[in-house]
Amino acid sequence: MKKTKIIASLLVLSFLLFCFLPIVSLGAEAKGTLTLKSGKKLSLQKFDNDWYVSLYALTLALGGKGTFDGATRTITVTYNGKNISATSEKTYILSGEQKFYGKKNRISSNVLYVPLSSCAKAFSYELDGSGYSFTFKESNRQSSEKLDEDCVLWLARIIYCESRGQPYEGQLAVGTVVMNRVASKDFPNTIYSVIFDTKYGVQFTPAATGAVWCSPDDTALRAAKQVLGGYRTDEKILYFMNESIAVSKWISTNRPYAFTIGEHSFFY
Repeated sequence: MKKTKIIASLLVLSFLLFCFLPIVSLGAEAKGTLTLKSGKKLSLQKFDNDWYVSLYALTLALGGKGTFDGATRTITVTYNGKNISATSEKTYILSGEQKFYGKKNRISSNVLYVPLSSCAKAFSYELDGSGYSFTFKESNRQSSEKLDEDCVLWLARIIYCESRGQPYEGQLAVGTVVMNRVASKDFPNTIYSVIFDTKYGVQFTPAATGAVWCSPDDTALRAAKQVLGGYRTDEKILYFMNESIAVSKWISTNRPYAFTIGEHSFFY
């Protein structure tokens, strides 16, 4: 009985250390700062040249609450009625039913850190700032109920042709690639022109074969509306490929790898 109590006490102590260490150690190894609307400041850590934040510490600072599952190395938090979770070594944060992809979540000094950019999206904020100082601001992206029908159709067409049969998250990621290209100075600035872009060769095979002139299904239309409404799997991905059937390996040999969803690998 005494041994059982000791083990139980150690487990409780381990949980408390995991949860509260991010708060008491803020600033100890700080290299960056996230300032919240309330004025509270959180320390950021840099891994693989990207800024990371403690998911648990952020949730507490925003007024939420959370728990840690040591068996799965997962933190689940509740904020504004939404469940948000992250697991060590996974490349996404789960917010409700949506997955926000980025670099791997990781544990350092018994603290679970998540990529700052993915975290902002999971909490429905936009990330503002640069260098070593960042803030979360309210998202002002347009509602999917007021989208241009032509844009929805063309984005849904390329999503359907390129990723039908893939996980819904993968279809969202394909749509994200298109919209990231629209926003990039290195590509055309409309959905239609991105799809039919041939400046550096054919970019999307369905555009070259004519398959893109199709009738997308409801899933592709839903994904298109969600992406046009502001959702981004990752703000930086610009390429994707199915490495098992791709004729050219240019993307995988020349572009930095981001993550894989279903049969598609995505690249920066």
